[in-house]
Amino acid sequence: MVNGAAWKALYGRPSVAAPSRHPKLDCHDHAGFPHSSLITSSPLGRPIPSSQATFPRSCWLSPLITSSPLDLFPASLHSLHMAYQTYDHNRNHGCRLMEFIYKGYRCITLENELLRVMVIADKGTDIYEFLYKPRDIEFMWRSPAGLRPLPLYSPSTPRAAGPHLDYYEGGWQEMFPNCGIASKHQGAEIGQHGEVLLLPWSYSITRDEPGEIEVRFEVRTIRTPFHLVKHLSLSSGKSALLIRESVTNEGGQDVDFSWGHHPALGQPFLEEGCRVWVPDCSIRTLSLFTAATSRLKPDQLSKWPHAVGSDGSQVDLSITGASALGVNDMAFLEGITDGRFAVTNPRLELGFGMHYPANLFKYLWYWQVYRGAMDYPFWGATYNIGLEPSATLPGLSEAAKKGESLKLGPGQTLSIELSAEIFEVQSDRSAECGMGNAE
Repeated sequence: MVNGAAWKALYGRPSVAAPSRHPKLDCHDHAGFPHSSLITSSPLGRPIPSSQATFPRSCWLSPLITSSPLDLFPASLHSLHMAYQTYDHNRNHGCRLMEFIYKGYRCITLENELLRVMVIADKGTDIYEFLYKPRDIEFMWRSPAGLRPLPLYSPSTPRAAGPHLDYYEGGWQEMFPNCGIASKHQGAEIGQHGEVLLLPWSYSITRDEPGEIEVRFEVRTIRTPFHLVKHLSLSSGKSALLIRESVTNEGGQDVDFSWGHHPALGQPFLEEGCRVWVPDCSIRTLSLFTAATSRLKPDQLSKWPHAVGSDGSQVDLSITGASALGVNDMAFLEGITDGRFAVTNPRLELGFGMHYPANLFKYLWYWQVYRGAMDYPFWGATYNIGLEPSATLPGLSEAAKKGESLKLGPGQTLSIELSAEIFEVQSDRSAECGMGNAE
């Protein structure tokens, strides 16, 4: 065994005796290095809370060889290394987490045997990836723009509706405290789809076990006095993402708001002939949101699934169309009392389903683009649909005028639960119900 003096002679620094029992470290305290070694800012220049700081790779321990003939490494360091290895925060099986930087954004992946869900913490907690691992099928749509680093892209002029579409990478956004078009209400100008989808959220890992993982995200809005907290979790053996959220009014007066979720589905999952399943409801179209390339007659109220076409024909909205249609349809489904929907691909025998609180999200926005979204920002090049649970029709100020907006008084909190799942399609009934593991 090399003693302390010999170690210093070999390596120019004294040996360090490891503690007899390695302390339980959180998922960022790799190998017990002092907190002064923490990386405390992201590549974007944003401060990282101490609970999220990580250690530079130069500080990580490499595997120590203790059985060589020369026995160069002291047993104390071997004990430290073994303690590090037996703590499984770097687990590569069961439910697991990975934190990383992608295109300058802090991201975290939640993964189990069936799902991999990538969340962009620095951009609204957007869900960028929702991958079904057994079949290597991605469900989230990605826009041609991709994920643009916010500090590096300077628009030539600010958009009146806000910067959302300049940075819209596809995937799944949270809309809060405004859904849809830009709005000015109670003195606050809020851009398209709200504030939180462009803000960096802080996060902490609240559960990290082979059987279950959970991450807590939180953010405070800038132009409104809200504090949002969101928990995302996966359980072993289940292809369902569970979401628990709460919003608190930290102001001293009543504040109106809208709230919604904006998942967009695309290829390779989405294709012509997919089926859209929703409970009994009505189809509403609004002239303000009827594109020139829409198939649908504006300002109608029809029974699901058949809408009235612009030429008087019947349009079945429960079957996705071909890219050759060249259409861009927007409909608002209302009267839903059982908050769930499913989209199935008969060829792949796979489905995507979602549960949401229909008593709060009273509308299910249905966006269909079959290469018909012309001009900015999609230029006739995209194929996707979006099914978006929302508390109101577009525009907070308009919703407030109609008495449809949500409202919280000083200090009040509103909590919700949602879930999204991938499921195997066995029959029409299983497709219609779906979501078996999420319940």
